[in-house]
Amino acid sequence: MSVNFKQSRYTVITSPIDGENCIIYSTRTSKSFIISQKNLENIRNNNFNLINPETFMHLLDAEIIINSEENELEKVLSDFKNNSESSYEFGLTIQPSGNCQLGCNYCGQDHTKLEINDSTFTNIISHVNEKLEEKPYKVFTVTWYGAEPLMSLHNINRLSEEFLKISAERGLRYNALMITNGLSLKPKIFEILSRDYKIDRYQITLDGDEEFHDKSRFTKKGLPSFNIIYKNIIECVRSQAYKETNAKFLIRCNVTKENSNGIKDLLNKFAGEGIQDKIAIELAPVHDWGGNNADQKGFTRSDFAGLEIDWIIHMKDLGFRIPSLIPKRRYNTCMVTSGDSAELIDASGNITYCWETTYTAGYNQSEYMIGNINKEHKYYAHKSTAPLKDWYDKVGEGYSWCKECNLLPVCGGACPISWAKGQPACPSFKFNIQDKLILEYLILRERQNVLTRN
Repeated sequence: MSVNFKQSRYTVITSPIDGENCIIYSTRTSKSFIISQKNLENIRNNNFNLINPETFMHLLDAEIIINSEENELEKVLSDFKNNSESSYEFGLTIQPSGNCQLGCNYCGQDHTKLEINDSTFTNIISHVNEKLEEKPYKVFTVTWYGAEPLMSLHNINRLSEEFLKISAERGLRYNALMITNGLSLKPKIFEILSRDYKIDRYQITLDGDEEFHDKSRFTKKGLPSFNIIYKNIIECVRSQAYKETNAKFLIRCNVTKENSNGIKDLLNKFAGEGIQDKIAIELAPVHDWGGNNADQKGFTRSDFAGLEIDWIIHMKDLGFRIPSLIPKRRYNTCMVTSGDSAELIDASGNITYCWETTYTAGYNQSEYMIGNINKEHKYYAHKSTAPLKDWYDKVGEGYSWCKECNLLPVCGGACPISWAKGQPACPSFKFNIQDKLILEYLILRERQNVLTRN
């Protein structure tokens, strides 16, 4: 048995959790087990014949143990490539407006009073119908994005009506989500969007509590924005429409060295409202956008990872819903690697495959723009050879250090365009995955104890 098998390179092993056992986690399957140090030693030494057969089969099923002749990197990259070619979901991101009320000090976009006009509207509908003919798609997902999408609410309304009709005619499942600054998301607007247009997921940014948020996310006139956004969130999640539509609210905090002290105060504020079970929190280090060096305001990835664990524990203590802390196996990295199954269209009709490129000066006229739906030949000649579309080949060639990383199956390189800018895109779990495995174990054990007592 020892000749035919080996330990997968795509594993993570924690320090002992109770003096005798560790947690072993497969990034190829996202499965984890409590394992004795004795069995761990047997795995490391290829003494698989000394492992209980039932345990061995579990480890084999989780791909913690694999065939000794398998080229794992080749298999993982092949899985990524095959998925991008066989996707049954068409994802369309739309920027209905080029305008935004905020002048955030880390934003890299150039905002203008641009909206989708009637001609672009008609061409978007035509384009969607053509795209949905290309493959036997089963799902059509639309993401409303900015600048600020609610600056063009009428376009969201009329496009949504068409998308819902197209989906119904084609028998497609329709999904819709919105990334908004929240300033205009009044309860009445939320009700219309969620009930009539099936937009049931919302991402809204609050960078800490009022004191810190208003130093970075102020209006273009320099006025504070926290209280308006916060009030809108509270009223929306307490509304009847929220209950009836099962909407989801994700509150994102872009963390910098300046606002990090306001994160716990924001969490406490939400908990004081009693809505911690109605929202999810995403903490992320602020990053460069189009070469604006915004990442210099933030922490190193490793420093952020340490703070993140502390914030997660605080959220747990306050009763927030804590989604699984363990990253799931990925089969696609982002829009860049989605082949022809994902695109972004801005208010001018430009077609691209990366959120960072539109309304961003550094990418004007760049090869990241692969077409315009208002032109006779809507795709440009370089579409098939556009930058980073061969991302998984680049990983295999050592373009980034992802080739050697045991977290590749749950990361996929995170953000190809960041690597292209010379900025490693490693997610925080690269630096705190062991802590997250142990914390997840403790949370699950605590929940089980509560169920047992009840």
